[in-house]
Order: sequence, then C-alpha cells, then structure tokens
Amino acid sequence: MKNFAAYLFDLDGTLVDSKPGIVDSLKYALSFYGIIENDEEKLNSFIGPPIHISMFNNYGFDEQKSMEVTMRYRQRYAEKGIFQCAVFPKAKDALKVLAERGASICLATSKPQIYAESILKRFGLKGYFNFIQGADMAGKFCEKFDIITACVSALSLDKNKTLMVGDRKYDVLGAKLAGIKCAGVLCGYGGRAELSAAGADYVIENIGELI
Repeated sequence: MKNFAAYLFDLDGTLVDSKPGIVDSLKYALSFYGIIENDEEKLNSFIGPPIHISMFNNYGFDEQKSMEVTMRYRQRYAEKGIFQCAVFPKAKDALKVLAERGASICLATSKPQIYAESILKRFGLKGYFNFIQGADMAGKFCEKFDIITACVSALSLDKNKTLMVGDRKYDVLGAKLAGIKCAGVLCGYGGRAELSAAGADYVIENIGELI
C-alpha cells in the first residue's frame, strides 16, 4: 500500500473495540420495548452505522420509535457504556508514526461527536488528530458520505492522496461516493466479505499495516 498524505479514520471497530459498551447500552434500551436480544450477528450490526438507522433495519421501528430507543440507548451509553472500550493493539503506534510523517489525520465517525472526542481524550489519542468530525445528536448529520466530505472540505484535502480507513461497508461506500479510496480493517465488525463486496480498495488486518 502506498503512503497517503491524509488519513480519515472511523472510530468504533477501527481504532477502538467499543462492543462491550454499545451492546450493554443497546440491550438496556431494547428491554423497554420487551426485546431481549442475544443474536450476536444482529448485535454486531449496530456497531458502525447510526443507532436509529439500525433500529429500522433490524426491527422495522418507525422514525419516532427509533429515536425514542436511541435516546434510551444514549442515556445508558453516556452514564456507563462510553468508556467500556479498549484501543486496538498497534492503533496508537500507527497514529504516532503517521503524524510524525506529516500526514493529516482526521476522525470521520457516525458516533455523536461529543462521545467521540471524549473517547479520544480518555485514551490519549486526541492529540494525533488534525480534525474531528462526528455526527450530531439529532441524527440529521450522520451519513458517512457527509462526514467524510466535511473532513475533506475542512482541511482542503487532495482526494487523490486521501485514504478512508474503516471496518464496515458504510465506510467503504461513503468513501467511494466522496471520491476517495478506502482501506477496510478486519479487526472490527464488517468482515472480509462485507468489505470486499462494498468495493474496498485494500483489506488489512488492522491499522498497524498502514505503516
């Protein structure tokens, strides 16, 4: 893989293993609606895309109900789940090396920005980022294409020299729509089949392979 001038990173499943906190908060929120979810594949599908969209995809919840359960999820997540995560091995070292090389480093996540910044700060990663773009709390600005485009615009990045790095098809599809290449990482929750089917330009084990 060639070196790029700029790197856009997803957060959940790419830089941090956030599954414990997300799953705990999700089960808590669903319990109010009489849903006891233990299907591992279905639970994993919530890691990456906006929660309210996953609610519709998995349970057919209408917009109002999806936002209601999302608010219960966020309440639990803010109180307990947010720091129930761990930085993936080699992630911090990779960010350090890329920063030392002079690359522009951005966070491009569908997680609400307030949560994303708190996680980066808690685990000593925030200082490596030139720009951080997350979703809004209203669920109106959460599509990966919009988030990627905001990063590119904010730093006036050359699309031909920019790489999106993420673990789900949403990262790949958003990058392709934005006109940049994407590397899919296997340490997260999409898997090789999902990433390849979406058209990832590269598939790597973890972000350590970027260096």
